[in-house]
Amino acid sequence: MGKLAVIVDGGFIRVALFNKTTNKPCGANEIYQKILSIVNTHFPSDQLFRIFYYDSIPDKHNTKKYKNPVDNSQVDFLGNIDIDFCIKLCDELKKKEHIAFRYGDLAYDGFSVKSPKTVITKVKAGGVIEPSDFQIKVTQKGVDLKIGLDIAWLSVKRIVDKLLIISGDSDLVPAFKFARKEGLNVYLAPLGRGVKPSMVEHSDKVIK
Repeated sequence: MGKLAVIVDGGFIRVALFNKTTNKPCGANEIYQKILSIVNTHFPSDQLFRIFYYDSIPDKHNTKKYKNPVDNSQVDFLGNIDIDFCIKLCDELKKKEHIAFRYGDLAYDGFSVKSPKTVITKVKAGGVIEPSDFQIKVTQKGVDLKIGLDIAWLSVKRIVDKLLIISGDSDLVPAFKFARKEGLNVYLAPLGRGVKPSMVEHSDKVIK
């Protein structure tokens, strides 16, 4: 029996649990139950210290616009994000037991093609690429740093014996290595998604 801390990359788990059949995002209860299911199944005898959840809440007052690369039309930075849903999800998660919420920031990262296959098919058929084929790419900033700092704190202070990491971000590998050097067991739960070999190499166990 030991003490367990759970590290959850919010952006990662939301994508992993996205329902492609209904084309609907997961809610707070679904996310929370998934986390508890992993804990109860794989760590039934351990004491849960805390669930550290890292995510970014969009600012509904952000009115920044960027030029679409096709026709230079102005596009809202958060135009493709359901802001009210994101705020509600985070507010509901913060009310759950053992949750400690950590905030990241949302940043503009250029434009991306919505559906590469559709665009390729269109071009091959002699069609024209349209502004609607592109969307603003929004990325999280500061989450990796905060995860790394919390892992270092948990490890150095020996607050817990085990870390369960729900993420697929290989930038966390140095934090994995540090925790293991400090004597903690690091468990990785990629939720069925592919991860780089370095994440597997520097984990004590990958939970399928």
